[in-house]
Amino acid sequence: GEYDHIYLKKTGYTYEEFQNKLPEIRKYYQKVRTITNQQPLNELVNYDKRGISGVNGAYHLDHKYSIAEGFKNNIDPEIIGNIINLEMIPWEENLFKNQKCSITKRKLLTIYKSK
Repeated sequence: GEYDHIYLKKTGYTYEEFQNKLPEIRKYYQKVRTITNQQPLNELVNYDKRGISGVNGAYHLDHKYSIAEGFKNNIDPEIIGNIINLEMIPWEENLFKNQKCSITKRKLLTIYKSK
């Protein structure tokens, strides 16, 4: 992201050196976000209401099974970032939810295997 480029400029690291220094959880988040952004997000219910926190009626993109829990439980980023694990929810709900999951690991894996 933007901050990564600032960091590279300040430190003089190459991108490869930078990646080697990243904590594993940060690498996992990056992989999930890359996969998430490759999904057909416009097919999600309420996608047209996507917006920022504080805007009345705005929705956020949510990972039903959170990225943090996916990392803790060693779930493939391809599953966590897949469209089957994504939904649009009101921004207030998303901020309250934080790193909690709205589905179980079993349900996530069952849905993924049946797709």
